Amino acid sequence: MTRPYRILVAATLAAAALLLGACAPKAPVTGTVTAADQVAIKYETAGRGEPALVFVHCWTCNRGYWDKQVEHFAKDHQVVRLDLAGHGESGRERKDYTVEAFGGDVAAVVEKLGLQRVVLIGYSMGGSVSVEAAKRLGDRVIGVVGIDTFYTGFDVPNDQKKAAQMMGGFLKPFDENYPEASANFMRSSFAPGADPALIE
Repeated sequence: MTRPYRILVAATLAAAALLLGACAPKAPVTGTVTAADQVAIKYETAGRGEPALVFVHCWTCNRGYWDKQVEHFAKDHQVVRLDLAGHGESGRERKDYTVEAFGGDVAAVVEKLGLQRVVLIGYSMGGSVSVEAAKRLGDRVIGVVGIDTFYTGFDVPNDQKKAAQMMGGFLKPFDENYPEASANFMRSSFAPGADPALIE
């Protein structure tokens, strides 16, 4: 192989490596942001591309719930996950754990990362939290996706009444015996035949 040809091949390979590096998904990065009530909120971001997809977990879960979604969507989008206060690696010293406060956690992460076009994706309680975050973030939010979310915050009196009745019935056992109700609820979330050690 002649010297000019070797130089041309090396330059071509170097250019291809740079191009592939620019197109490759951004490696996951973790960080912490301080919520309005000074609670530390842990988040993780991976990939690149708009709109950014912000995944919000359910009650008693954490950002790890969305691992498989990160693998899929980070190829084309910036994917953001966070641990709401009191969950995962986020702070536990919050006085009032409300949907509004959780919405503030999501908004704080979006603002910290400077995201301009986002889709909020929430599972169960995370759906209501996503709606609350959307109220705070305004035009930055181009969509909200609720998964297994029975209350969305829409101002429909009949829906609100139904949601209140459902919540009242759901919460009653927790008011009466929180440890037992929590254990029963979590056990009922697993499919028949699930590994007993995993359930416990």
